[in-house]
Amino acid sequence: MRVEPIVRTVTQETIDAYEEILGIGNPLHFDEEYARKTSFGGIIAHGMMGLAYISEMMARAFGDGWYQRGQLDTTFVRPVRPGDTVTTRGQITGQTTVEGETYVVCEVICETQEGERVMSGTALAKVASFGEDSPPPDTSLEKEKA
Repeated sequence: MRVEPIVRTVTQETIDAYEEILGIGNPLHFDEEYARKTSFGGIIAHGMMGLAYISEMMARAFGDGWYQRGQLDTTFVRPVRPGDTVTTRGQITGQTTVEGETYVVCEVICETQEGERVMSGTALAKVASFGEDSPPPDTSLEKEKA
């Protein structure tokens, strides 16, 4: 069981597409003049983009166990800006049982090309089993950071 990282470059076009879908209307995401005057100092991506990247990574790793029973608890650390390349990583850190069902526990992070963390948290995905017959937790996140 491995959680493969995904890498996405965020462009203004990507941010504009999210804005069109979400329809939030916050000029922080599309009006450079307005955004420069805020504490962010420029345009930033929607927080939902990082959440979508984590969800994509978890769905690839756990399929229906993520789609039907996945849980995510994250913290936004810093904004993502147009031109940032975001790498999303997950590491299986253990297991838990919720209402008689087995879930893997994953530490999840998103970070920029400079290694700056933009989001971190914990994700749970339902699995059929996870025990003695299952592979050990994936430590690739620790290996990649070493």
